Amino acid sequence: MILTFEQAKRVTLKHKVIIVPTDTVYGLACLYDDVEAVERIYAVKRRERDKPMAILVPSFKDASPLVKHPEKLRPYANEYWPGAVTFVTEKSDRVPDEVTSGRKTVGIRMPAQPGLLAFMQEKGPLVATSLNYSDEPPIHGFDEAKKFADKVDFMIDGGRLSPLASTVYDIDTHKTYRFGTTAVRRM
Repeated sequence: MILTFEQAKRVTLKHKVIIVPTDTVYGLACLYDDVEAVERIYAVKRRERDKPMAILVPSFKDASPLVKHPEKLRPYANEYWPGAVTFVTEKSDRVPDEVTSGRKTVGIRMPAQPGLLAFMQEKGPLVATSLNYSDEPPIHGFDEAKKFADKVDFMIDGGRLSPLASTVYDIDTHKTYRFGTTAVRRM
């Protein structure tokens, strides 16, 4: 089923896996604290359980309870969000281990996609990972995304998206795990 963000706001997300456009690539997503749906994402993506997923948030306020030290995240969020930068830092107890593959850290990102931000302001933070099978390239076009239609509860058409993924930067170790559209400077 194909919905708009406005239509999707009226649908309950409990135990649902959805396809959403971000400011970079299409993503598989679900509510961040819905472990059953997180497990479905691993299955749909054929993803190894030792690979963590990120959490998308609509604001820094929504990110704060998900990380152990929000004051460390704040200057990075103020500088780079919304945008194509995922920040890795120590997670709080509110983030299920299934999201982070049992790691003590979590990737958090506020995408620069207005429809997705408005959707999350109503629904809350989402676990997300690129829409693709593991070890295959991410999907940038909605026509390509449709091949996953029978594996998800609904999908949102965002047209053709960026060819680049987000930068992934660890604010605790100052290591860049993936270079994307934005270079991050140490703060």
